[in-house]
Amino acid sequence: HRCECRAGYSGTYCNTRINNCDNNQCTSGSTCVALTSGYRCNCSPGYTGTYCSTNNCANNPCVFGTCVALSVGYRCECNTGYNGIYCNTPINKCDNNQCKSGSTCVALTSGYRCECNTGYSGIYCNTRINNCDNNQCKSDSTCVALTSGYRCECNAGYIGIYCSNRINNCDNNQCKSGSTCVALTSGYRCECNTGYSGTYCNTRINNCDINQCTSGSTCVSLTSGYRCECNTGYSGTYCNTRINNCDNNQCKSGRTCVSLTSGYRCDCEVGYSGRNCEIKVKTNNCENHKCSLGSTCVALSTGYRCNCSPGYTGTYCTMNNCANNQCVFGTCVALSVGYRFYYHNLHRCECNTGYSGTYCNTRINNCDNNQCKSGSTCVALTSGYRCECNTGYSGTYCNTRINNCDNNQCKSGSTCVSLTSGYRCECTAGYSGTYCNTQINNCDNNQCKSGSTCVALTSGYRCECNAGYSGTYCTTPINPCDNNRCDSGSTCVALTSGYRCQCNTGYSGLYCNTRINNCDNNQCASGSTCVTLSVGYRCECNAGYSGTYCTTLINPCDNNRCDSGSTCVALTSGYRCDCTPTMTGVYCENKVCNLQCLNGGTCTENKLGVEQCVCVSGFYGTTCENAGQAC
Repeated sequence: HRCECRAGYSGTYCNTRINNCDNNQCTSGSTCVALTSGYRCNCSPGYTGTYCSTNNCANNPCVFGTCVALSVGYRCECNTGYNGIYCNTPINKCDNNQCKSGSTCVALTSGYRCECNTGYSGIYCNTRINNCDNNQCKSDSTCVALTSGYRCECNAGYIGIYCSNRINNCDNNQCKSGSTCVALTSGYRCECNTGYSGTYCNTRINNCDINQCTSGSTCVSLTSGYRCECNTGYSGTYCNTRINNCDNNQCKSGRTCVSLTSGYRCDCEVGYSGRNCEIKVKTNNCENHKCSLGSTCVALSTGYRCNCSPGYTGTYCTMNNCANNQCVFGTCVALSVGYRFYYHNLHRCECNTGYSGTYCNTRINNCDNNQCKSGSTCVALTSGYRCECNTGYSGTYCNTRINNCDNNQCKSGSTCVSLTSGYRCECTAGYSGTYCNTQINNCDNNQCKSGSTCVALTSGYRCECNAGYSGTYCTTPINPCDNNRCDSGSTCVALTSGYRCQCNTGYSGLYCNTRINNCDNNQCASGSTCVTLSVGYRCECNAGYSGTYCTTLINPCDNNRCDSGSTCVALTSGYRCDCTPTMTGVYCENKVCNLQCLNGGTCTENKLGVEQCVCVSGFYGTTCENAGQAC
């Protein structure tokens, strides 16, 4: 007899278990698992195929990353700066950046940087720059910070970018006659040389105005002051000293000296004669003189002479010169003038005040030939005249310009301007009031609107607008959305300070110009694939996993088709059914048939439970041992 062995056994007595893994073709370190019929290769990670000969990373699909082979498929581990299933999507480091104040985010290989707009600094551009820090403004000038840089507002008297140049108000001055220009905070003044006056020292001073020369003397103006040229018979600085020609006279023997307009005469005593009474007369010719009562006889060498009393003349002083008084408004004064023995009868009229002329019959106008100056009015007085000065002038002759700025009360560096009546103070910038002693707050009565802040300047003021307003007085509402940078169809929303871009679905960033990759920071479990959606994302799980984030390990044996009594064994991909010794098939759905069907025949049970071989075409027999067709 012979033994026809069941599948899986061999040998004369069919007692040798066949190992289907002998001479297997499993590769790449895979493990061969012998089956009842044939075998199966359990592949090492990274390999697939019937014989585990296919390397999942062979055609490395990871563009910017490293391929890691998995039991089923592979995974890409991306280089820095890339993500996505195939590591081919550059990561935008500017997503969720913290750049402020409208600054621009610039993505770097590692992280990002914020490029600040003018006027801001700091890592995130959130620090407002004060351009006046470390400014170079000089001379106590005021620094005004601008969007870009700053400017220096100079105090009066200074110019230049940094107010470091002192203004010389004497440049192009009009000072004349060699005068000296003195620069002031505002303008200049001319310091005149001796002999000149006026704002520009172009008026020659006549020092004879207001002179004190008397007695009809002549005033001569000098470079400094004046001198009086006296008439005959007068001397002194002002010619007010009557010269006495009898000083140092040579009259002898105690004779009487009479001072004359020019020179003098000696009235000799009886017994003397000669110019200086130096001749002694031997005979007294006056013993029997005829001189009238009151006159004096002067003995001469020959004869005598009568020296008349005032008012009388004649050889013997018998004629009264005022006998026929012709003085109308005055007093007649008889004179006695003689030379030797020839006498001339003279008289003069001493006029009453206000009259003149030989006979005092001419009314005097004391204002004739007056010296009143500067348009002043001459007022004739009983004796002399006076000058009534116009406003702004003083002095005897009104030729002194009054400087009303003497002892002025102008304050704060202001300039005093002398007026016809009084003076006024011209204030420097920042001051006001009659005496410029009131500090001006240029923000008083300012026109700044919309809650803006007024900033007083040296000259005027400026309005610092609140967010949302512009214009000189902050009256123009700003629409922050004008010229906005919102992208990708996003909506600009005006804010109190600036604006924000309301992004459409799928976009993000300050200006909505970044396409959102919803897979950034996804929670898909390692190895699963994230697929970005319009809203959110989904995780495509690797074999063996399930759940929203592919975190649930699938048990392939759940809902398995293994027939009753067989054991389900979970595999990396799927499962297998380990049959009991009496069952066979993928799902252990077939009983083990003891017939050794040949030539490809299949052992089955018929409806009656009897084992039989079902032969392939071209064979027949109980075990399909016969070739051909059954009879």
